[in-house]
Formats: sequence, C-alpha cells, structure tokens
Amino acid sequence: MGKFENMLGEIDLSTSTGLEFGPLTSPMVQKSQSNIFYIDHDTTEGIRQKYKDDANVDCDAIVPIDFVYHSDLSQSVNGLKFDYIVASHVFEHVPNPIKWLNECAAVLNPGGTLCLALPDKRVTFDRPRQITQLSEWVGALLDRRERPSPASVFEAARSALIEAGLPPSRWPFDHAAESLERYIDVHCTICTLESFTGLIDASRDLGLQPFSIAAAFDTEPQSIEFQARLRLPGV
Repeated sequence: MGKFENMLGEIDLSTSTGLEFGPLTSPMVQKSQSNIFYIDHDTTEGIRQKYKDDANVDCDAIVPIDFVYHSDLSQSVNGLKFDYIVASHVFEHVPNPIKWLNECAAVLNPGGTLCLALPDKRVTFDRPRQITQLSEWVGALLDRRERPSPASVFEAARSALIEAGLPPSRWPFDHAAESLERYIDVHCTICTLESFTGLIDASRDLGLQPFSIAAAFDTEPQSIEFQARLRLPGV
C-alpha cells in the first residue's frame, strides 16, 4: 500500500469530518474528497509571505487555511469535533508531544483516528542524533514547553554540520543560545517506527495520553518516512 492508504485507508472520507495540519501546497485529503478543514501556524497570506522567495514552493498553490493554531487546538478550531486528524511531517516538530496528543484527542470524536507520517532517523539528516526517550517527552510536558528546547536546537545544528561534512564549530552552541530569545523550528522527536510506537505505548500505559497504535507501516525502500494510525477508545 502507499502512503495515502497507510494513513487513511480505513476511514470513509465521504462520511467523515477531518482536520489536516500544515497542508501547504499538497494536502493529503482534498476538499473534494471529504469534509476536511486545514490548520497551520499562520494565515494563508502569512504562509504565502513566508514562502514568497522559496523557489521550491509554488505560492499560488498554497491551499487556503481554515484555522490558525494558537497554543490550544480546541480553541483554535472553535470547539469543532472531527472523526480524523492528518499530520504528515508535523509531529516531529512539536515541542511538547504529549500535550499535542491530548489536544488532538480533545477535538476527536470517540474512536477517532490520528493519521501520522514521520521521518525515519536512519535515512534522514537526523542520522547523527540520538533516539528520543520517554523522559524527554515527560520533561517537555512538565516544563510546559512551547518551543523547541535549546538541547534540541543544539543537536539539530550539530547534526547538520556532521551531515554536511563540516568541521566542528561553536555555531550549534550559539544557535541553541539564540533559541532562548526566539522560536527556532527543528525536529524535537527523533525516531524510527519501533521507537515511536514504543513512546506511544509507554506514554499511554502511564496514563499521559489516550491513543493506542491502530496500524503501523515501516519505512519502504527509497523512502524516508513511516506511517502510523493512532486511535482513541470508542464510546
């Protein structure tokens, strides 16, 4: 099966209401396929402005955003409820994963599905970084973290130097220090499918979030990502 089937194969899109994070120019689910709403960190115009000088993004193809995310998902979507949520290459950027999972649970109907695609650290620029431990998720939750930690920013910058074959420098430290003053977007969760499912199971077993793994699909040859469907308990 392909990515779309792995993430959405069991959902009847024609009768379901969904929410998709960060669709940019290529939403997983089209408006013609489902009653789908799009959410991002900024308005449509703000996102177009952000990418106006990026040759890799066709600004005219950026889809209109229905909701702007502001720290609390339920408030951001005006209290609407959904049958499924789609997030492709979003979760790894989330500074506080357990908080985000609980926010998604709060806007899903009972038995709802969270459909995720994440990069596999073994085949991406995250190769030099250590796999994320449950303690890091718990620390982010207890710290009420709202932006990537200086440690994550440091490791991302250091990894970039290693992957580029550049000599060690002070830049990762300076970059991490800068993150104390402004939001620097980096990967906060570094994982393989096995480690990711372990994090979900362990955090659920501790009662920190309610999702269980419904289906998981490991990284295919020539791909850089795996997919997983997480499900809430039913009524």
